[in-house]
Amino acid sequence: MGKKKDSLEDMKDEALRRQDNLAADIDELLDRVNPVNAFQRWKNEAKDSTKSFFVADSGAVKPVPVAGLVGGALGLLAVTAGAIVLVTRTPKDGIYYDRDYSKK
Repeated sequence: MGKKKDSLEDMKDEALRRQDNLAADIDELLDRVNPVNAFQRWKNEAKDSTKSFFVADSGAVKPVPVAGLVGGALGLLAVTAGAIVLVTRTPKDGIYYDRDYSKK
């Protein structure tokens, strides 16, 4: 009818077990808030995320993201080349030319 009373030894074991669990929780919390460990975790997650974007689970390279990256790089190269051409073709010192390149 009443609760079974634990022996003093059982209560002592329970208290030690809880103390060990609390110490482990505190150690884990300190490990998580340590800036060096947090940065390392963030770096690993970023690396894994990037790798999973370009590499399939089978280990093969995914062609679509790679093609997009290469296309973007080529587009950036074309825009840069166009900007260089525009800058080098712009008249300097306020001297403008007609279409036949004679001075006005």
